[in-house]
Amino acid sequence: MLGDIPVVSIAQPDFLRALRSFATKLFCALHYKHTGRIVPASGVIVTRFFSNAQVFDGMIPAEVLNLVGNPPDLRRAKTSLNDQFAYENQVAPEKTLSLFVCGFRQSFAMVGMVSELDDEPPHLEEKLEYGAFRSKPFRHT
Repeated sequence: MLGDIPVVSIAQPDFLRALRSFATKLFCALHYKHTGRIVPASGVIVTRFFSNAQVFDGMIPAEVLNLVGNPPDLRRAKTSLNDQFAYENQVAPEKTLSLFVCGFRQSFAMVGMVSELDDEPPHLEEKLEYGAFRSKPFRHT
């Protein structure tokens, strides 16, 4: 029966919590790579997940896409990795705020904003069912 096949729905809370944990680690690492600064425990990571269908439908806000740029050329040895993982970023001049748009082999995309102060507006609150995550560094389990 089709119901016996172990398929994971992206709407399941376990999947969404794992995705939030992954996003927290990824965006903390990218923030460090581009700023040289560790996100303090007082910081916040705000993430939005987009399925491939949402990406193709243009659901990543244009305002976000207009802010980022600077795509690095990701390589392992001489092999480009950009078809597997690619991202663009923007870092505030004081390096306490960074923004990333990441794509994963046309499977899904994530937008992540890292702020070293947790003073972001309330409309950036977490809504797991919509793929909107709000997490703190060092508390990603």
